[in-house]
Amino acid sequence: MKMECHVCLEPFDSTERRPKVLPCGHSFCFRCLQGLEIRKCPLDNKRFQSLPSNLPDNYSLIQFKPVDTTSLQFWCQSCQKTATQECVENHSVCSLKKVRAEEAGQLLEALQRDQAAVDEAFGTLEDLRGQLEALHGELEKKRVGLVAAEWRLQTGQGADEAAWESAKQDAAQAAPLWQERSNREDREMTVEEMAAVMVAGSRVARGRDWPEGAKADGTPPGPGTVVAKVSSTQVSVKWDRTGQTHSCSMGNNGKYHLRLLPPVMVPYLETLGGTYDMASVSSSKEAGEVVRKQSFEQAVGLQCTASPTVSLTVLQLCAARTAPVYSGYSTNDRGLRGLHLVSPQQQHLEAALAMPRLQALSITNVTSPQLQQVMQLASLQRLEVHCPFDAPLTMFAPLATPARPGSLRWLRCGVHPLVAALDLVRAHADSLEELQLVAASTEPYGCPDLARQLRSCGLKKLKRLALLRHDAYDGACRHDKESCSAQMKHLCEVFAESNPRPVMLCGACDRVV
Repeated sequence: MKMECHVCLEPFDSTERRPKVLPCGHSFCFRCLQGLEIRKCPLDNKRFQSLPSNLPDNYSLIQFKPVDTTSLQFWCQSCQKTATQECVENHSVCSLKKVRAEEAGQLLEALQRDQAAVDEAFGTLEDLRGQLEALHGELEKKRVGLVAAEWRLQTGQGADEAAWESAKQDAAQAAPLWQERSNREDREMTVEEMAAVMVAGSRVARGRDWPEGAKADGTPPGPGTVVAKVSSTQVSVKWDRTGQTHSCSMGNNGKYHLRLLPPVMVPYLETLGGTYDMASVSSSKEAGEVVRKQSFEQAVGLQCTASPTVSLTVLQLCAARTAPVYSGYSTNDRGLRGLHLVSPQQQHLEAALAMPRLQALSITNVTSPQLQQVMQLASLQRLEVHCPFDAPLTMFAPLATPARPGSLRWLRCGVHPLVAALDLVRAHADSLEELQLVAASTEPYGCPDLARQLRSCGLKKLKRLALLRHDAYDGACRHDKESCSAQMKHLCEVFAESNPRPVMLCGACDRVV
């Protein structure tokens, strides 16, 4: 519909430019019709007799409100700015809303990601709040238990023999779990103890009194092997990096040049099939090639914190091999059965837990929440967990019931404090056949009675118990033959009536690694 007069090309209005309808049907503004010398239609030249003021109004045009195109907010693609009326009439324009939506796309996506992250953080805080409340409840229960044990011990001193023995037993069971030592040095070997057990074949490195400027062990310094014990205070060492052999003091004139290195603790996943060490894999592309072309059932050395993306790629691709419908990785479609993770993040652990055939799992730098999650892996038969001494587990809340009770048969545990290790042992007491526990022979973990604490876990099928004298972090536990012999004797006595009766081994004396 034409909104302007064909003669003056001005927009119609309700006054001077009021649209009037001629008998022929055409409409013109009142002002133009008044100016006609001859009363005839400017378009078809048909004559009309009525005065312009007597012609009927075109109410459709009067009532119609012309749209201001600039209010539509167009974008001029020629001027690259918000379109004016001139741009709308003469240039190529598009919706300003569309242009801005395209420009805002990336920003909106980033904002949505951030919002999702904030929502996830809120969810994590809610979970932590629930865990803190549960921990508070458990701590309160333990506090009440300790107070009750103290009261029974005090009041039992004047009671009969049975009540007194019961009070002593309650106090003994409550107290040792909290006698953990915070000083790592108290459980490590002294230089004198290292010198006493250092023999040909022992692995050593620079020690406390290494001579300043000496470079026999290479640059940078490397480990070596004792090739001979020259005297009670002198040993001969061949260094790995240089191949040189020279004499070192281990007590001569009060100098101790060396420190004893513990045996390397290799994750023990059992021989389930081919093993691939992922420590050298440096990219996601390389990880894909390894999983596609290599046939293995065990993956070790996944450095999850150092290489989070690569580690996650390996885990996701390996998990995909167990899917019912899967193509491209046909060399081994059974999935992983053994896995070693170092410092896993939540995403890595979730990927591991999604592997239905995983039977053996080793985690270095495990955390309390991760240990709780591992308990839900129904297929697990072998478990190895370690945490550093300065990052102990806070296991005040009891461990969750295993997803499939009775499935875990083998456990190697090097976690702190001892109460956390005992909780883990207790959770699998019905099925464990072999237990390897990192512990010193003198005041192990600061607990005065390790044997009795282990016996109280209720182990029903234990066949083999090994106390390891070093941890996964090259830390040697305190150990000497006299205290070790006494400790082993006590263990044998405490487990004497067990059926089956477990074999007791020392990691140092019996060379269990």
